Amino acid sequence: MSALMAMTRFMAVLLALVIVSDSDVLWAQVGNTEHYFAQAAVGPSVKTTIHLHNPNTEEITVVWKMYGASSGTNFSVFDSGSVALPGSGANEVELSSSDGSLVVGWLKLESTHNFIATEIFDLTSALGSDILGVLPSKLSTEIRCFGEISTEMLTGMAIVNPSPVATSTVTVRLLDKTGLLKDSRSFSLDPLSHLARYLNEDPLFDDLGMFEGTVKVTSTLPFICVAIIQRGQQLMAVAVEEITVTTPQLGLNFIRFFWGSEEHFQPGWILEDFGRLGVQAYRQLIKGDVLWNVVENQDNEWDFSGIDQVITPGIEAILTLFSIQYASPTPPWAQSPAEFQKTVGIEAQDYVETVVRRYADKVKYWEIGNEMDHWRAADPGSEGSNLPPYAPEEGFTPQEQGVFLSQVAQIIRENDRDAVIILPGMGGIGDYTIDTWFPGVIEGGGSEWFDVVNYHFYGPWVQYIPLRNNLTQFLKENGLHSKPVWLTETGVTSSPTLTLRTDYPNNPEAQAADVFRRIVQAWGHGDQFVAWHTYISSPDISTNDWRLYGVRRDSSAKQLSYYALELLGEHLVPLKSIEKMSGGLSDPAHAYKIEKHSGEMRYVFWGSENYTLPSGITECVSVIPDAEGQFSWNPVQAESSIVLEGNPVMCK
Repeated sequence: MSALMAMTRFMAVLLALVIVSDSDVLWAQVGNTEHYFAQAAVGPSVKTTIHLHNPNTEEITVVWKMYGASSGTNFSVFDSGSVALPGSGANEVELSSSDGSLVVGWLKLESTHNFIATEIFDLTSALGSDILGVLPSKLSTEIRCFGEISTEMLTGMAIVNPSPVATSTVTVRLLDKTGLLKDSRSFSLDPLSHLARYLNEDPLFDDLGMFEGTVKVTSTLPFICVAIIQRGQQLMAVAVEEITVTTPQLGLNFIRFFWGSEEHFQPGWILEDFGRLGVQAYRQLIKGDVLWNVVENQDNEWDFSGIDQVITPGIEAILTLFSIQYASPTPPWAQSPAEFQKTVGIEAQDYVETVVRRYADKVKYWEIGNEMDHWRAADPGSEGSNLPPYAPEEGFTPQEQGVFLSQVAQIIRENDRDAVIILPGMGGIGDYTIDTWFPGVIEGGGSEWFDVVNYHFYGPWVQYIPLRNNLTQFLKENGLHSKPVWLTETGVTSSPTLTLRTDYPNNPEAQAADVFRRIVQAWGHGDQFVAWHTYISSPDISTNDWRLYGVRRDSSAKQLSYYALELLGEHLVPLKSIEKMSGGLSDPAHAYKIEKHSGEMRYVFWGSENYTLPSGITECVSVIPDAEGQFSWNPVQAESSIVLEGNPVMCK
């Protein structure tokens, strides 16, 4: 084994290898549609075999790709292929290097159905042969594990950025046995790249002496990571605590991908920024979405070039079908009311099947339309200047929309049995949507076809609670209270001259405060996911009714709300639970207690009274940064009293 370790960077082969019996290796994993292996290697002295098992009764196909680079940089697809697995059967793939050179990297395997995967390394050295098994790694937002550097033990790690377009920043921290920070190092990982090193090697802690404690790894983008300890010639697995969030909690809405040639409209730049902000999902991708008029503007003329560039592992793309408004099964090439279709025809079925089959293994969340309550403008006697040219003269009732939506949902489920279908975002939760549109949709199509209730809110934050209470009451009365609720659009402008929806008066400080007031308040009242509208603003011109809603201006310059969102993402996400300590209709104080998955506690307060801080709090910070985007944490005494104001403070 010492001969192997002496080979240049052979650590990249050995990391994450777990010595287990053949039976344990082959059967230990629960099936999934996607598996990542943070290490792979081909070349002299190493043979890598992927063992696959199909737990399904029908035959499936597994597609695999190995990303590697003989020099350790410029990772790309080194080898790829597919393999058929018979029902309840098994198969294997043996990797090789065509020119016999050593290539190290990582693997991604995927299928439309669950499967079991394990990697086996056959290592040969002057000391003999070893058979080592590698188990799949999970996408994580943070991992913690034991680490030691001593005369007897060495800890090593392999870290992978699986995004095809965005660079991540990885931070590795060492905590001593008392939990205190000993050292911290950060480095960048290019798209599809990985790094495998011992803790005492560059770019980790090359000046590290003896160490025993905890290793904590975080990244601005979801990553995969494995760790091992080498003791003499023996390799041992390190138990890794992975923090993963299977359901998104924080997102952004209306993303201007490809809006221009500038860098800040390109997927790589945007997704890297999402990582810095802690964004877990993004919705309404417009030019990068699967909207019918985007991917098939003319019959059978398909264009998936946009969406193919914006999907990245670990950040969920919430895709919108049919239309941003006025969704119907009418093809985008239809131009007259006579061509309007109220139920799914051949064209709509072909569109849905084509899109869902193409992205079933990459996308989980499907929204069939958006703000379909706008169709009330097509009711006889109504005026709707923005109606499409094919709008039917007799209207398109909520009941008819319900039939259409249930038909599409059935097609989605037939082609993606793991799909999560989201109710089209209701354009507010006022009288029409709650009393007319939502009941009508249920009357026409039932309530089994959608998995998530979805609404929007743009009014003043002080109006939120009674409206949200009305939605809660409706869900209880209609047996929908067990379904998750998402707020996929909420936000406020920073423009003092735009008073259409709010007038606090509006300004950059009020917008930054609303990042916390809206998102935390929605979480506290039961919403599972909240998306801020928007990311990059539309132009700041007087005729634009949506100007300066973004956390960035149209020039990409950061607004104060950008820093507030970054603060919220860093300190509150991923949250494990949130407790509303105070914040009812008549409460002068709004107080929320947040427990993160890491076990850390955070508190958010605002209001108009003296408030006694809970025990354990030592620092607080205003969520509104200074002009440079900086925050100043101030020490406080536990159980002391503070004066709450309209602008929130966060405490820890």
